[in-house]
Amino acid sequence: MKKPSIIRIAAAAAGALLIVAGCALRLDPEEEAGGKAIGFSAGSPLLRDDVTKGTIIESTSFPDGSQLHVWAWHSAASQHLTFGGTTKVHLSGGVWDYAPHQFWNWKTGDDYYDFLAVYPGNRNITHQAASVAQPQLNATVNYDALTDQYDLMGAGLRRTEKLTTTVPLEFRHLLSAVSLTVKNSSSSVDALGNPKTITFKSCRFVNLVTGAPVTISFDGNALASQNGIVTRSASAALGLMASASLTPGSSYPASTSWDIMLPQDLRTESIGNPPPYLEIVYNDGTQDVTMPPVYLKDIKDSFTKEEITSWEAGRRYKYEIEIKLGGGILVIVSTTPWEVVEAETPGLMI
Repeated sequence: MKKPSIIRIAAAAAGALLIVAGCALRLDPEEEAGGKAIGFSAGSPLLRDDVTKGTIIESTSFPDGSQLHVWAWHSAASQHLTFGGTTKVHLSGGVWDYAPHQFWNWKTGDDYYDFLAVYPGNRNITHQAASVAQPQLNATVNYDALTDQYDLMGAGLRRTEKLTTTVPLEFRHLLSAVSLTVKNSSSSVDALGNPKTITFKSCRFVNLVTGAPVTISFDGNALASQNGIVTRSASAALGLMASASLTPGSSYPASTSWDIMLPQDLRTESIGNPPPYLEIVYNDGTQDVTMPPVYLKDIKDSFTKEEITSWEAGRRYKYEIEIKLGGGILVIVSTTPWEVVEAETPGLMI
C-alpha cells in the first residue's frame, strides 16, 4: 500500500500581521469582571470563493459569514479547548466572535497555548481531543474534488509569551489549484491549406486522485497535512467539458477557471490503470478525435523545464494545451505559489 504523503508547512509567527475583515469588539460584562477572553484575527495570502468552481479571489479578507474550526491545548492546565458551538468562530458584520467565550488562564513556569484552526468551518470536520499523553492537535476532513471544490486551509500557532492579546491566525492553503486552457493552433489548416476550425469537445483528467480524508495537525512547530486512503477516478473527470468552436489561434475558456485538487504524486499507477493523464477530444469537422493520452508526469514546467511529477499544496498549475491539426499537441504549464500579500492591521478582540 502506498504510504500517505505528508506536506509540512511552517507555522505562522506569533507576530504575523495580516489584513483582517472587521474591527474591535467591545468586551462584555463577564470579561470585564473576570479574565480576558481569547480572541482571534484571521487572514490568508489568497482566498477563493468556496461556493462554486470559478475564479480565485485576489483578496486576503474572509467573506462575511465565514466560519473557522479552532481548538487549543493549554499546557500547564492540561486542558483541551474548543472555540464556539454550532456556529464555530464566525465572522458576522465584520466581527469575529464565538460563544461561549474561553478565557486566558496563564500559569507560572514554562506554560504555552497551541492553536489549530481549519477553514471552512461549515464542513464536517472531526478532531481528536489533545491530552497530556498526546498534546498534538489534530483534525480530519473528507475532501472530494468531484463534489466539494472549496479552499481547504489550516493555521497553527504556539503562544509562549504570557499575553492576552488577539491570536493572529495566518492560514495556508492545503490543496492545489489546477486550470486548463485549450487552443486551436494558428497553423491549423485543412488538406487544401485553408485555416481549419475545430470543435473542442472535452479535456479531462483520467486516473486522478479525487478524494481522501485529510488530517491536519499542529505540534507546536509546524502545520502538517496528510492524506489518508485515497479515491481515484478511473474515468474522465473534472477539467473542461463544454463544447466550443475554435478558429485558428482562438482559445477556450475565455477566463481562467480553477479546479481545487488534492496534492498528489502524478507518477503513481493504480491497479490496472496507468498514471494520471489528460484525455482530449475534439471534432475535426467530420468525426470526433480522441488524442493519445497525455501523461501529467511527462509535462514540463515552462520555467524550470523539469517534469512536474506532483501537485503540491499552495501552488497553482495552469495547463495550456495547443492542438495543431496533423501535428499533435503542445502542452505548456506555468506554476506559481498563491501570492502572499502583506499588510498591517490592529487585529480583532472578541
